[in-house]
Amino acid sequence: VFLQGDLDLSKTYSLYVVDGDVKGTVTFVKDGTATQITPPYGMESTAVDACALLGLDFGCVTMIEGRNQKPLVLDVNACAPFEAFNDACGICIEKAIAETVRKENNMISDFPGFGF
Repeated sequence: VFLQGDLDLSKTYSLYVVDGDVKGTVTFVKDGTATQITPPYGMESTAVDACALLGLDFGCVTMIEGRNQKPLVLDVNACAPFEAFNDACGICIEKAIAETVRKENNMISDFPGFGF
């Protein structure tokens, strides 16, 4: 049960985690545009822990600042869209995910047709 109360839901932070590392954080403005942002203290470790707890090698963890500025996880998405993140952060998150998949499956070749 989530009780809204005095929590500020107007600013969410979406942290993209790949292989135990936060690759970047965005927030979305009213028109749906993503903007790169530095997350508040504790959110990066919380995002990494959330993915690890769920057994995910990669995922997007959406959070808000809870009471006393503690991170509050709203959602963990293993299939989050990348385009807005890539545009805001200038990072190709698909490449980082592909590298993780390749490493974990002992693959030695690149992913043909994907441009990385």
